[in-house]
Amino acid sequence: MRGIEFRDIQFKAIHKVIGFCAEKCGKENR
Repeated sequence: MRGIEFRDIQFKAIHKVIGFCAEKCGKENR
């Protein structure tokens, strides 16, 4: 596995987690 591919998968996974947390936090704050 190339470093670029691993980084892209890692970035997508982190982005998904951040998006989920932001959505959850946004609902709780309202």
